[in-house]
Amino acid sequence: MATGPQQQFKLSLDTRVPLEAVVLQRLYRLPKGRQTEWLRQLLLVGFRSECQTGKPLAP
Repeated sequence: MATGPQQQFKLSLDTRVPLEAVVLQRLYRLPKGRQTEWLRQLLLVGFRSECQTGKPLAP
């Protein structure tokens, strides 16, 4: 379980996977100060979408 208000995790994206490459391109076009918040929002929007459909996006 969480031990503090913020938790970090490491994620590797593969530029050979088209969607992952697009995510990385968009991320690196943002100012450094906005990158973490953009990634957080991307994660939360995807999770919310998965919860609403009731089906996992990936196994």
